[in-house]
Amino acid sequence: MMLLLGLLACDPAQQPAPLPPPMQAEPTVIGRMVKAGPVEGYLARPIAPASGREGLLLRVATVDGTSREEARRRAEAGVVVLVVGAPIDPALARAYLEGMPEVASTRVECPGGGCP
Repeated sequence: MMLLLGLLACDPAQQPAPLPPPMQAEPTVIGRMVKAGPVEGYLARPIAPASGREGLLLRVATVDGTSREEARRRAEAGVVVLVVGAPIDPALARAYLEGMPEVASTRVECPGGGCP
């Protein structure tokens, strides 16, 4: 009986209230730890598909929260970033980055001075 009254009280012509806008902006970057053979590091890249992107190999002493945040910040500018720690062979890491279909060119950076 209560269900019938509830159904009768609803106005089928009335539209539901629209959903509020999201509280957070939509993400533009995806980042995750990757491992391919001896290459292990943090990969951050833009979500939007594109070809001809610049690749950036960041060599750090250790992959930590600061280096991951730096990679995400740079990826927001449209760069594909791979962060690797000191024991990883930079030639292999660069080959991994250059093997990605969207990467057209790569460069190497060592934040904070000389490469480890």
